[in-house]
Amino acid sequence: EPVQPDDAASYREISRALDIPAAQTLFLSDIVEELDAAAQAGMRTVWVQRSGDLVGHATHQCVSHFGQIQLN
Repeated sequence: EPVQPDDAASYREISRALDIPAAQTLFLSDIVEELDAAAQAGMRTVWVQRSGDLVGHATHQCVSHFGQIQLN
């Protein structure tokens, strides 16, 4: 299901509550819709895929374990 315009609001609120700019936040999940909303809020995202072959994604870095995360 596509991300709705207000889906990112909770992720923006998380950034405000942590007092950390969204662009400096790395959000990891295995749920693409959560990642889409976090990216819409300005967060960097990583799609953690724990089984099978990695499925690439245009927006989210894809990894099968935390050691693969690239912080550029």
